[in-house]
Amino acid sequence: MMKNEVREALHIENEALAEKYLGLPTCIGRSSKEAFEYMPTRLHALVGGWSGKEASGAGREVLIKSVACPMSCFLIPKDTCKKMKSVIANYWWGGAANSRRIHWQSWEQVTRPKMQGGMGFWNMHLFNLAMLGKQGWRIMMKPESLCSRVLRGRYFHNSDFLAATRKRHASQLGGR
Repeated sequence: MMKNEVREALHIENEALAEKYLGLPTCIGRSSKEAFEYMPTRLHALVGGWSGKEASGAGREVLIKSVACPMSCFLIPKDTCKKMKSVIANYWWGGAANSRRIHWQSWEQVTRPKMQGGMGFWNMHLFNLAMLGKQGWRIMMKPESLCSRVLRGRYFHNSDFLAATRKRHASQLGGR
């Protein structure tokens, strides 16, 4: 098997496929639900660290908008996005991740741009799709970049990016 030959040639003893690199999972497999379950938990812990500290509305807004996640690399499951939204909404309205205070406006209103009367928070699922779209745009506009060449060789070497389809049993990262 090619994988074993490469491991032996490079003297790799252990694979770190169950680990994270730069905060991103290195192996996802076919089910991304479990792979990204850490995201709402991590967000909850981050927000929980600020709970009890009387932050102003502006302070909570800055904290919420600074949360970074792997939204530009992977399609995050809608359920995970919903859990993250719940943590953020509870923190916004109550100052704590577990707060059950009244949410005075719908999340749809809060995610509107400020010029339209909202707070400019992200709809996590739509933001994820936008970030993935941005990656697709880069692949089409810079076809000679290393990333584009690698992805083209792996996923759509016989067609262009827009005509590419996901293989039936492929993992989120294209593993078999």
